[in-house]
Amino acid sequence: QKQYRGYTARKNVNTANSGALLLQKHYRRYATRKIVVAKNSSALVVQKTYRGYAVRKDIGIKENNTLILQKIYRGYVVRRNVLLMHSTVLLLQKQYRGYAARKNVAAMKRYGVYTARRNVSGMHLNALLLQKQYRGYTARKNVNTANSGALLLQKHYRRYATRKIVVAKNSSA
Repeated sequence: QKQYRGYTARKNVNTANSGALLLQKHYRRYATRKIVVAKNSSALVVQKTYRGYAVRKDIGIKENNTLILQKIYRGYVVRRNVLLMHSTVLLLQKQYRGYAARKNVAAMKRYGVYTARRNVSGMHLNALLLQKQYRGYTARKNVNTANSGALLLQKHYRRYATRKIVVAKNSSA
């Protein structure tokens, strides 16, 4: 009997202990899981925030590059249109000057001025022709000199602007 009572007492203690141990085990699992979930959610928030920042940064860089390309293309289109208009204006001026000269010659023929000029000596006409050609040569030379200065300024400014864009892109990347 004594041994049986000891056996049942030990059995009751073990079952009580095993219940307490089971409760402790489950509580520790619950507490640990709660800590892990909190850490993971903090990490997820940080990751989510960083990914959003990286995407916004990439979009900003792509948008900036797009704006630069648009600006360059629009400048090209405007310059092309200006050249087209300039050549059209020159053609119209040439046509009008030819028309005016023909009209002037017709009026001179009508009033006899043109025939009187034809009777001027050949040497005088040659001198007039040489003077006319020299005046045209000097005028063209002056225009070319002015244009070359303007072209040089444009070239240096474009180089400066391009360098500025490249430096800005390199510093942002």
